[in-house]
Amino acid sequence: MKPSKIISLNILIVFAVLLMYFFSTNMNFFSVFNREYDVVLVMKTTERISEFWVILEKGAIQAAEDLGVNITINGPDMEDNIQQQINIMEEVIESKPDAIILAATDFNRLVPAAAMAREKKIDLLTVDSFISSNDSQCEIGTVNIAAGAKLGGYMTGQLNAGDTVAIISFVADSSPAIEREMGVRSALGEQFKILDTIYTNNNMNLGYSETKRILSEYPELKAIAALNENSAVGTYRAIKDSERAGDILFVTFDSDLELIQGLEDGIIKATLVQKPYNMGYLAVQNAYYLIKGRSVPPSIDTGSELISRENMYDIKNQKLLFPSK
Repeated sequence: MKPSKIISLNILIVFAVLLMYFFSTNMNFFSVFNREYDVVLVMKTTERISEFWVILEKGAIQAAEDLGVNITINGPDMEDNIQQQINIMEEVIESKPDAIILAATDFNRLVPAAAMAREKKIDLLTVDSFISSNDSQCEIGTVNIAAGAKLGGYMTGQLNAGDTVAIISFVADSSPAIEREMGVRSALGEQFKILDTIYTNNNMNLGYSETKRILSEYPELKAIAALNENSAVGTYRAIKDSERAGDILFVTFDSDLELIQGLEDGIIKATLVQKPYNMGYLAVQNAYYLIKGRSVPPSIDTGSELISRENMYDIKNQKLLFPSK
């Protein structure tokens, strides 16, 4: 065999060995450029009573599938278990994912965990429920003050000056609860008597019992605004079981099948519907953009619509009321 052929053969053998080694290692060309990025979605709760969180999760999972992202979903067992969410965040940070998407149970108490994530160079986004610091690189969700004002504006058009109004909220120090109430109160202004805000801690049974109590204690009560799905369901059941069904102006945030039935029956006069699927999808999509080094906007408004019995059968509103169909 000629020397030149021997040299060429040796080069091919060496190349083949190097190629085999190249593909046998974890840090090969394809793992660097096409590896699955790890994103963790830390929800406010993993409880599946609220349709809102179920739909948000579907949007997140779909985005992960579309983008080839490995997504893990975690969260406290109940929405008012703030310390459990803090503990989960600390555990997630130790696992060093590429990005964390947080739906914060508390506006202030999740700030240290958020700061820790950024110190560890983990990309951090917030969805639906935000934090009081600037650690979140992108906030995705409803502009809750404007949404609350939309609901309060509807109430103002249906009431007379001096009427008594109740606000039934959920977890006191979560950003949506704070901002929705601000919006409702700003729209109602000073012309109505607004009772002290009731907090249900996202518990339907507490919403039920508290609504029964105020209906009994304040027979002059003219309107109730329930500021999230679970609070609304408890309030709806209490009004339905009372003699005030259809008589009191009852408006809500969010919708599930039971609340939609209440809207159809006229017990609920209007509901402010959010877009949780969009929230989940856009949160994962923008996490992916951050991981890839792309810039993202500091906030994304996913929108909301006020739906009443009069317009609930419009095609666009049907899609919002039944997003999983």
